Amino acid sequence: MLNKVQKNAIFHVLTHAGLEPAEFELSTRENRSVITHGPSGSQFSVDSSQYDSHQHRFHPIEQNIAAGITEELSAYSWEAVTEYIRRWARDVHEELEGPDLWAELRRERGIVAQLQREGVSNAPFTEDERAEISGQLQEITKAIKKNYSLTSEQMASIEQRLSESIRASERVGRKDWLLMFTGTAFNLIVTDIVPPSIVRNILTMALHGLAHLFGVGGSPPQLPPLA
Repeated sequence: MLNKVQKNAIFHVLTHAGLEPAEFELSTRENRSVITHGPSGSQFSVDSSQYDSHQHRFHPIEQNIAAGITEELSAYSWEAVTEYIRRWARDVHEELEGPDLWAELRRERGIVAQLQREGVSNAPFTEDERAEISGQLQEITKAIKKNYSLTSEQMASIEQRLSESIRASERVGRKDWLLMFTGTAFNLIVTDIVPPSIVRNILTMALHGLAHLFGVGGSPPQLPPLA
């Protein structure tokens, strides 16, 4: 049976993993303690048995239904058990909050396919159009800063990518630029720098604000829905 210090340690592990402890239930029966995550049904159980007069043998079992994992583990210290729980909590968090990279890739391919159907020109941008792109992306940067609480690293990555897109408008045609811009946004998701929802907002603002530059009747290519 886990003592209060060990139970509190579990509470802190879940919190540090970005999970809400209120979504978990900690139950104890005889020598087994079970942590159950309600939304996913994933469990982590710990059997404890005394193998000499001073120490206990721990037998952790991870049943991470969300990630499709069932694994029996072995540990002879509470510190080792805590590390296993930390790994399990990371898996649960990733399954719940992590981006679906395959779905995001389908979205990007959908944009590319629509550009091909729309027959977007690859003519160079004019000087006025390049100025418009620069102004629009700078406004997007301001909007992201105002509406989201991002770390300095996340904001720096967004600013760097948008600045690169501004410079790219001076050397590539409009169709190539739009494909490059969507690829840059997708890369922010793949590298786990910026949450997918924020990246989608960046794309939406840019495409709606600059749609007329790509000759698609005043409406930008629509972002395909997540599947």
